[in-house]
Amino acid sequence: MSHTHVRRLVAVGEDFLAVRQAVDQSLSDPSLPSHARLTRAARGLEATYLARLFSEFEGTLRAYLTANDPQGRPPPKSAYGLINRTAALLRLPNDIRDGVQQAREYRNAVVHPDGPAYAALPFSEARSLLSKFLARLP
Repeated sequence: MSHTHVRRLVAVGEDFLAVRQAVDQSLSDPSLPSHARLTRAARGLEATYLARLFSEFEGTLRAYLTANDPQGRPPPKSAYGLINRTAALLRLPNDIRDGVQQAREYRNAVVHPDGPAYAALPFSEARSLLSKFLARLP
């Protein structure tokens, strides 16, 4: 098991926590001229970092499949296909694949608010699900 790929997700998580702390600290001073903008930014912070987290995850899967697909096929265009093809190639347990698909569905709901609604998934849980999948890459 290699954790090289997981480090990219850890870095996104560390960035999220640092920005969250900075924004929260700034929000404690309502006299700041940018207080209203910071309040709005704080509401979307987790969604923003969830999209960034999933972008790193997808990029890792694309690179992996480009280099390792035994039939030399290009990676699927959709995240759904990327996840399923990588899971099949690595013979991952269904629960790991399904957890990542759950994170993908929630990310889609966040990024496309007019689409189907899904149960909220905290950033830390999404990162954990994606990390378990990436930890299985050689």
